[in-house]
Amino acid sequence: MQYKIRAVMLKRNDYLNLIEEIRNTDKKSLDEFIDKVLEPFGKENENFIEVLYKDIHYLIKDIDKDGDNDLAIENGDFVIEDGDLKLTGYQSRLHNLSIWLHIEICKKLTEINPKFK
Repeated sequence: MQYKIRAVMLKRNDYLNLIEEIRNTDKKSLDEFIDKVLEPFGKENENFIEVLYKDIHYLIKDIDKDGDNDLAIENGDFVIEDGDLKLTGYQSRLHNLSIWLHIEICKKLTEINPKFK
């Protein structure tokens, strides 16, 4: 699916279509999808990252069991697996993307208010 980047507010179906496409993307191409689709949308639509993060969070919050998708910690250290922070339980592409979205929101907050650093 090809998306046209526009500076107007995206419609609800646009977000749902993006989430469906993300779900069907393999992990290796998720980075490419972020670079080619999500980052440009984020630059052109002010609240895109926050809305997408919230939508994905609501989708996966009731799927996870207690203790699933928490940061994996062994001997007091975060566990790194394949260059990423490892999470407990099963992680879907939506879980992986939610981490990236969370980081992007944190970056935006630190740009707005340097006291958050």
